[in-house]
Amino acid sequence: MSSYPVPGLPLLPGNNFRNPSQQSYPHKKYFEYVNGSAVAQRDPDGVPVSARTKDNGATNVSLGDQGGADDSLSRQPSAATRPASNSNTATTGILGRTDVKPVLRWFGFWKEEVPAGVSQQDAFRIRKRVVLIYTEDNTIQVSEPREQNSGLDQGQIVKRTNIPRSNGKGDDDLLGPQDFQRGGVVTMFGQTINIIDCDKFTESFYQERGWDLGESSSEIPEDPYLTARSSKHAAPSKKTDLSYRKFLAYDRVTLRFHAVWDDRSSLFGEVRRFTVYYFLADDTVEITEVLAENSGRGHAKTFLKRQKVPNPETGAHLSESDLMVGNTVKIFGRDFLLYDADNFTKAFYQDRFGIQEFPVVDTGITNEQQEVIQEIPPPTGFGSEEDSLSSCLFVVPRPPKKNVEKLMALEGKKLRYRARLVSDIPDDAGRTFVLTFFLQDDTIAIFESDQQSGMATGLSGKFLERSKIKIPGSNHYYTMEHMRKGHTLQIFGHKFYLEDADQFTKDYLSARGINLDA
Repeated sequence: MSSYPVPGLPLLPGNNFRNPSQQSYPHKKYFEYVNGSAVAQRDPDGVPVSARTKDNGATNVSLGDQGGADDSLSRQPSAATRPASNSNTATTGILGRTDVKPVLRWFGFWKEEVPAGVSQQDAFRIRKRVVLIYTEDNTIQVSEPREQNSGLDQGQIVKRTNIPRSNGKGDDDLLGPQDFQRGGVVTMFGQTINIIDCDKFTESFYQERGWDLGESSSEIPEDPYLTARSSKHAAPSKKTDLSYRKFLAYDRVTLRFHAVWDDRSSLFGEVRRFTVYYFLADDTVEITEVLAENSGRGHAKTFLKRQKVPNPETGAHLSESDLMVGNTVKIFGRDFLLYDADNFTKAFYQDRFGIQEFPVVDTGITNEQQEVIQEIPPPTGFGSEEDSLSSCLFVVPRPPKKNVEKLMALEGKKLRYRARLVSDIPDDAGRTFVLTFFLQDDTIAIFESDQQSGMATGLSGKFLERSKIKIPGSNHYYTMEHMRKGHTLQIFGHKFYLEDADQFTKDYLSARGINLDA
């Protein structure tokens, strides 16, 4: 049961009102996430929801018909008791809307003074600035566009925060959208930013509200240091002008070709596949080998390190004009047939040399891998065949899985038959055996019976240790289905004819609908 504080009374036991009919206790959300930052929610009057809830969240509770209750318990708070909201910090008051929370973007520059003695040529440098104004909470973020190889600390300069005016009367006097206009100057933390222009959305945003955008000013002035450096690099050089220009134009631009090297003319040679990389920045070549699975060549794929390759025909180094799809290139005495290239390389040759169609080269290499048939070796003789098979399937041999349900259900149950040895040897005539089939694991044990009394008396000797027996000519084992009267079982070269069975075997098979004489 929740309790509500009574305005005007101290928060002591007995001064709270409890609503016995309340069953739901939802938690109010005072914050929302905008652009990854948690900001306070505000009502249409610009007051934070958390502050409004603290003042009047419990004053709307109706006391019903409680007699003698003070009217102050149900009154609404007056305007004097509401928290004061600054016009600059309350974004809703600035915009007049709560459903739209745009971000305004202004472009400008900061004229950074170069300290004396640092540079004799430049007195200042131009640093570009991008200012983002988040109108939902009047926070400002300042960043500098990154320039490659500038050596300056660029990116985010000022994190998103409220920035006070440089000539403000206090900490509550903050910069807002109306402080920015074209041609204006804004000072933030000691840096004077000259505002040049804004984006299209910001321009329409100001025009809808009738705010002054200012007159359009000139573009961002050129940095004297960057201008001098560019002019210095543009000056002609006697030795490195052409190569340096090529480096600037084609840095990190690489052509890739697929090639083969037919080495079958040598002893144990074969056709090997390679990838040829040509770097346009410095006319160097690198070759890596495409290794097939289980090739046995190790993990070193680099066949030729990146370097300039001489052309034996012209005496100069290889260039992009020598590398064409369908050409055979001699690289250090080896003939590489370029049979294909990637899409970027083909597009480069289309623009540079006007080649529209590339020939289809037959290398005689198929991508189809020859299927490897894995043959299981014969049993080692230690343990069962399942144990030997486990040593072939796993690095660390695992015990074969057993049918636990069958072991528990058929434990101790076995089928017993009287069997006669079928043999052409005269000494084996008349020998009878007791063949026992264990139902729990389909194993067979054979004992030779007494010649005088047969199965009625004891057994004279063990003929076969209890084990699983395979059917000759197959990988399957003998099961209960093979144990029928009149069948002949071939076990390790001996034939056993099943003549009869005991009473338990007859009853067990007949109960499961199996005809013993079939």
